[in-house]
Amino acid sequence: MLKRLALSGLLFVVAISGAQALEESRVQAIKQASDELVALAGDSAKTGNPPRITDPKVADLLKRMTDTKEIEGTNTVPFAQIPLLTTWNTAVLTAFRVYVGAGTDGMTEQQKAVEGDKNIVKFQNETGSIVDAMLRLQAAIIDTAQGFVASATPQQLENPNVKNGLGMIANGAAQTMQGFSIVLTLEGLTDAWREARIPAIIALAPRTAKVVSPEAKTALRNLALAAKEKVTSAKVKAAFDQIASALQ
Repeated sequence: MLKRLALSGLLFVVAISGAQALEESRVQAIKQASDELVALAGDSAKTGNPPRITDPKVADLLKRMTDTKEIEGTNTVPFAQIPLLTTWNTAVLTAFRVYVGAGTDGMTEQQKAVEGDKNIVKFQNETGSIVDAMLRLQAAIIDTAQGFVASATPQQLENPNVKNGLGMIANGAAQTMQGFSIVLTLEGLTDAWREARIPAIIALAPRTAKVVSPEAKTALRNLALAAKEKVTSAKVKAAFDQIASALQ
């Protein structure tokens, strides 16, 4: 679910009219914060002790990386700035891997997957805002790409690079929805943690519906309905119903 989006094939297009530009310095500061967190993590993949949010420096680094207010609108980023969105997304994903990968050094891939789920729960105070940021960034990428599609010529849409890039966005959206729908059902997460993720995942659901195949929509809708049965919070159950409805 956490594969990096590779979108370079789309980058020959001009910005969308009316979009709000990201400051490159802002994104570089986010990347720097991610790099600093990784440095603080040191050999946490071996020790199982990643940086904790109770450390004011760590709290500040996480806040710098996961404050997504400026991209939470619709079509807020010029299309030519998708590389900045993907740089931001990669920085946040790198931070997520610090926590998911804690103590997993030397494990098999299957063991890492099991331990990674446990780590999301163990470090839920750190992972919550990171999850929100990844969901919001995916939504912003979709909005930006959809703005391009709405104004592109047939020739542009037939360009192999464009097709490939849009396909990657669709796959990234499907993987993100699938992965985090499962994450919300992990045993040990508090209902408060789950409920706090609802706005971001609900914002992504209808955007995902616009870009994935009918088969993928059906699979994601069925997953949401199955996930609903694995949680007890009425708010989270209602959120899964809303997700399923958006994926009709």
